[in-house]
Amino acid sequence: MRNERQPFMGIAFLFMAVLTIGASDSKLESLTAHDWPKLMQQARKGNHRAQTRVGMAFERGEVVKQDFSEAVKWFSKAAEQADPVAEHNLGVMYYQGTGVQRNLAEAAKWFEKAAAGGLPEAQFNAARLYETGTGVPQNFGRALDLYREAARRGYAPAENNLGHMYENGEGVARDPAAAMQWYARSAQQGDASAYRSSATAAS
Repeated sequence: MRNERQPFMGIAFLFMAVLTIGASDSKLESLTAHDWPKLMQQARKGNHRAQTRVGMAFERGEVVKQDFSEAVKWFSKAAEQADPVAEHNLGVMYYQGTGVQRNLAEAAKWFEKAAAGGLPEAQFNAARLYETGTGVPQNFGRALDLYREAARRGYAPAENNLGHMYENGEGVARDPAAAMQWYARSAQQGDASAYRSSATAAS
């Protein structure tokens, strides 16, 4: 019986206060109308972090009217400067076909770039594409490597899916004990899927 894998992860959020990366919507610093002119000025001058934040604002409809095409435009500008959050978010837009024609191969390309920049959300998403053969040839070995990279950064969804790969022998020799260890690490961070996976694996 195959256990529950974590699905594709969506937009990664930029914390403007400390300029770090995360995946929690609640932690994204709010943007006010007062902040917008200065942010746009920085973005137009080529500041990649500002460009990424502008893209997020258009994607969310925050302060400005929601406009996915504008979001793609600004994510693209920042991605061209190798901003990993923008690269990841651009990948999401291509994956979903939001503001741009859906293109899974293009999504995979941008996830790979962001993954190389150390963004665990991108490492996870790229791994899912390789695991399922979506937009790229199926490659369990590459999926395993990417899950491991994200798991080393403590990314719970990757830990859970890494457990599945060990449990099912995908890209690695089947190892139920290692699978349980990864499920446990993910569950310790509150990943509900990992709780269910570990219970099923133990039964």
